[in-house]
Amino acid sequence: MQQLSGNGILNDQVSGEASGSERAKPGTVPGQGGEINNMPPSISHEGDSGGLDALSVSLYGRTENPESCEAWFDEGQQTAREIEEEQISVEDGQTLIHHKSGGHAAGIYCPYRVEFKGVVFMVSRRWNSATDSFPTMQANVKSMPLMIHGYARIKAIIYEFAELIGFEITSTRINRVDLCVDLKIPMQEFQQAFFEKRIVAAPRKGCIYFDRSQDVEFETLQFGVKDAPIKIRMYNKVAECRHQEKKCLVMQALRWQGEIPEAATRVEYQLRGEWLSQQFSTITLEQFEQNIGSIVEYLTTHWFRIVDHENDQKHYDRMQLSPLWQRVQDAFKKWSGPALTARQKRVKLVPKNEAMVQQVKGCLKTIFALNGWVPSTFGLFVTSITDLFKEEYNSFVSDCADRRRLVETRYGDVFNLFPECLEIKNPKDERAKIVRL
Repeated sequence: MQQLSGNGILNDQVSGEASGSERAKPGTVPGQGGEINNMPPSISHEGDSGGLDALSVSLYGRTENPESCEAWFDEGQQTAREIEEEQISVEDGQTLIHHKSGGHAAGIYCPYRVEFKGVVFMVSRRWNSATDSFPTMQANVKSMPLMIHGYARIKAIIYEFAELIGFEITSTRINRVDLCVDLKIPMQEFQQAFFEKRIVAAPRKGCIYFDRSQDVEFETLQFGVKDAPIKIRMYNKVAECRHQEKKCLVMQALRWQGEIPEAATRVEYQLRGEWLSQQFSTITLEQFEQNIGSIVEYLTTHWFRIVDHENDQKHYDRMQLSPLWQRVQDAFKKWSGPALTARQKRVKLVPKNEAMVQQVKGCLKTIFALNGWVPSTFGLFVTSITDLFKEEYNSFVSDCADRRRLVETRYGDVFNLFPECLEIKNPKDERAKIVRL
């Protein structure tokens, strides 16, 4: 197998100017009011602890030796296929696990899958994605490595792997991140708050999972539908670890102060990158580190909370938080730090007519090319377009009003580029009519 050097040298070829660790200094993680704690190891002597429970991030950048990288990945993958199991290679004291096949990650196919110090890397063949919309690699981390190492160490491992293969990370993009706390509180307290209607939540849909042995006690309470960009779960952590010995030992050592409690509840937020981008202008790992305090404050104060009496959906913003939810807030704030920056939502820009005209122009070029049309006059050009959209005209006119309402709803206060009414041709009357929307 080709030699892989720890300083980013493959086949005696030196990669970019500086290593990933030199550029990003991943060992130091500035958070709100300090470091993103995540308590590595995640030990708490006060009973409540928490941190990141899952992390998926896209890595963009470039390498000067893509052929050597691919040859090394191909060889490790081929060996794994021949022995019908993962291939372990050791280079410069570093152990890497090559899997037999790749897979899909964040919507793109990645032919290679490599595991390094608990972090799974999905690698595509886009070796220069610094200016591409698709990433070169995806780094996926589950709860166990995050609990054992903590966020700062996991980030350092990601940059360490990039340096090992001679890849220069120029930017990152978060695909998913889970935030959680573990409390020595029985799940029944959250169940009681649900039945007493003391929950104030932004999502209107959710689901309940009962205990397998009896449909009396909740096993999981979730708000947010399956594919929602944000959701919250509260579930019995002791029950989940009951049949997972390794996870139970880690939880016992790092979260439960050396013993298995009689009752413990995990409160967990699952956030998608699109939600972080839209609601907090948070795209990269560095932006997440800066905004984590504000994100946690918003999630536990505004997006979901449990109040001290029944939510009558009137003046719920004046209701006092229950002691149960105050404890949840304190547990999150313990590792995330306080919010020192204001929430900054991404500004929604109203589409420009000129840009959309260029999009339509490109589509028409493709249609004409596929059909072999080269109109010699403007009249033939108009006739061709008319023939294309003749059958769509009635539905187009009927949908204009709905689209207007959608535009107003989507762009809110920044919507100021259109008149108060639109001039629309009625299909039954060729005269122009003014239609109020």
